[in-house]
Amino acid sequence: MKRQQPPVSRIKDVHAHFVPTEDREALVAAGNAFPDGSPIPEWSAQGHIELLDELGVTTAMLSASSPGAEVDRRPAYWARFLNEAGAPTRAEHPGRFGWLASLPLTDVDAALGELEYSAELLRADGFALLTNQRGIPG
Repeated sequence: MKRQQPPVSRIKDVHAHFVPTEDREALVAAGNAFPDGSPIPEWSAQGHIELLDELGVTTAMLSASSPGAEVDRRPAYWARFLNEAGAPTRAEHPGRFGWLASLPLTDVDAALGELEYSAELLRADGFALLTNQRGIPG
């Protein structure tokens, strides 16, 4: 008898974080090495893909972890940095990663500009909105 192949996994992780090295270093330097009480892990796309394979997950929708673009007093800079890191990570690993853009929500004009840039030029799959900004629930 011919052995049947197992069905292809179609599991998607819609709550997956990526932490580019520069983001991690800036968070630690700003005194935020334990956002939400957990240490910031070192992250790589390849390591994340290995974990997805181990767990049987097809695709992970990447977004920035807490505190999002609120790394320091330059949220517009960090939103752009995170978005320009997320878009190529998705492009380099088609089907394995989707990407949800970050917005500097404490600056409405900058958030609107980043929304347009991320949607139109970077082709974000969506946007990640945190449950609070600087400790204020949204």
